[in-house]
Amino acid sequence: ARHETLRSRYPATDDGRPLLVIDPPGPAALTEAVAESPAEAERLVDEASAVPFDLEQGPLLRALLIRLAADDHVLLLVVHHSVSDGWSSE
Repeated sequence: ARHETLRSRYPATDDGRPLLVIDPPGPAALTEAVAESPAEAERLVDEASAVPFDLEQGPLLRALLIRLAADDHVLLLVVHHSVSDGWSSE
């Protein structure tokens, strides 16, 4: 990700306090999946959205590209609230 905020993570120090770490620039991870139907795509979206973030390890931005057909895809971006807000996502 180009923006530092999207490359942030928060490992704990020895006394348990979070420490801001900004990883080097690089491409955002993209997971790809194939769905046989819109219902299966919706299930994949629900599952991916329910995976908790690991604030210590990151990433705090996840992308899932679901292929329904050669010209029909769903792109899901899941972002932890610490790196994005409602205004930014509009």
